[in-house]
Amino acid sequence: MQSIFLITFAASQRSDENTNALILNTKTSSLRAEIELSGDLWGGEQSQPLYNEVTRLLEAGHKHIILDIKNVFFANSSGVGLLIRLHVKAEKHGAKITIANPNPNLKKVFETMNLNQVMHIVSASV
Repeated sequence: MQSIFLITFAASQRSDENTNALILNTKTSSLRAEIELSGDLWGGEQSQPLYNEVTRLLEAGHKHIILDIKNVFFANSSGVGLLIRLHVKAEKHGAKITIANPNPNLKKVFETMNLNQVMHIVSASV
């Protein structure tokens, strides 16, 4: 029997009224972990819960972590930098991170930065 756990985090909203708090919903099974992100990805303190959650999953032995970003509407350079840091951290643990469902704007950012050449980015759910 496969067990699934759900963990939800909400990072504090920045003082900017146009910023959506980053919300994480984590589902785990014996095969993989999936984190659904909702809101804006700013990096820094606002995204610390995401860094902590991925670290926790890697230390628990998960070898495939999916970051479903279909509900992330904005990411600044610090947010994109965080995704790169997480990718490198996963590789050091012998794991893989898949970034799933980027919106067209984020997909274009990833392609412009050639991140799609280094990171596993897919347009559909995995």
